[in-house]
Amino acid sequence: MEESDDASQLDPKLAPLLLFYHNNSTFLYSMPTRTLLPAGSGDDISDMLRRHLCWTTPQGWLLMARPATPDTLLWDPFTRRGFVLPPDTDGDVFHRRGRHLICLLSRSRPTDPGCVVLVVDLTEPVLWYCRPSGDGGGGGGGGRDRNWVKHEYLQPGTLHHELRDIVHSSMGSITAINGKFYVDVINKSYVVVLEFSPEPVFTLIDGVDSKDRIGRGYTRHSKIYVESDGELYCVYICHPIRCDRIVARVVVYKLDVMAKGSTWVKASSLGGRAIIVLPGRFVVASFNAVEAGLEANCIYYWLEGQKALYVYNMERGTTAVYNPGADLPNHLSPVLVVMPIR
Repeated sequence: MEESDDASQLDPKLAPLLLFYHNNSTFLYSMPTRTLLPAGSGDDISDMLRRHLCWTTPQGWLLMARPATPDTLLWDPFTRRGFVLPPDTDGDVFHRRGRHLICLLSRSRPTDPGCVVLVVDLTEPVLWYCRPSGDGGGGGGGGRDRNWVKHEYLQPGTLHHELRDIVHSSMGSITAINGKFYVDVINKSYVVVLEFSPEPVFTLIDGVDSKDRIGRGYTRHSKIYVESDGELYCVYICHPIRCDRIVARVVVYKLDVMAKGSTWVKASSLGGRAIIVLPGRFVVASFNAVEAGLEANCIYYWLEGQKALYVYNMERGTTAVYNPGADLPNHLSPVLVVMPIR
């Protein structure tokens, strides 16, 4: 079942778009054209966001939950079409205060066979999931879930219960690749793999090299994981002398899975793709650079409390800085990245 709005559609060629809020107005900045769109261009998106709680998925869908109702859906901001998800009947999934959530799909679209919509609670060791396509995947059958299913993954007797705090702290790295979910466990030599067949099953990629990958001299860093062309990458944004407003180094690693063990290998390019990172808001995605109108082998990122767009070129080792709009205050960070469905 799908819903659609009749509002005029944004041109997807303008995407990815940065969404800013300022003085009760919405501003959209087109990353491919490097222009701030005319005032009012994002009003319909802004209206939808005002009426819903919203989370960006790496696949481009916006997961929406309407306050004071059980309604949840995946929404495409370009076609204005929504795919209805099971109701959050008791409000336990999306409406409890003080929760930080990550939302992602195991496949590109909710109609893809075996697709699982996963919600990760970063405040508790809890997962919520549903199968919107009516296919349980993994050969296990199963129909379309009528409700969100709760899974507590660190109960006594479960995988790595003795490492409860470490595993829970690592869940912010969860990344979807080809129908499975991957978590790099902090300071441990393995990656946890989560698969639904049809129930959640955790396995390990063991023997992963866990040595320090950023070198000395960086007291703080952001570590962001992203799927790019079916492979798992880790982007480090390194800060000197405990100053989060300055970036001293950007370095990218790729997980090389081998028969006798796996290791993180420093990457010199992204194979012609581009990665978008919004640290602190759990927004990350990879694009074919040519199709998206972005620069190839580049990391696009922002810093909290700054409007500037930074573009790090992996091949040249240089960073360019762009101003998304002279009329936007310097301290204004984008609140959302509006992306086409991948």
